[in-house]
Amino acid sequence: MSKKQGTKKAPAAPKLPLLLERKIYKTGQTRGADDDAIFQNRVARNSTVLIPYNYWETIYVPLKDESGFERGFIVLISPETFFSKENIQEEMISRGLELGVNTLIF
Repeated sequence: MSKKQGTKKAPAAPKLPLLLERKIYKTGQTRGADDDAIFQNRVARNSTVLIPYNYWETIYVPLKDESGFERGFIVLISPETFFSKENIQEEMISRGLELGVNTLIF
């Protein structure tokens, strides 16, 4: 016998209904701001915008103030950045950011 043993393919699973397949697909998509995502996805238009601190300079120039967002914004700064960066308080103040007001350690 020269045939390989155990190489039988399992039968394919039946195809899911389109609505269920779409729901499962959407589950894997972003649901909010992450450390590596600059924009949020799947939130209401009047939600507070979450902005990673690393992107603040990119966003701040066109934004200038909270008037660009109906419910304002919150800047998320990582604990690593906050506790390891020298003069972080002065840098935040110069950018108009205040811990507990419009900035959170996250």
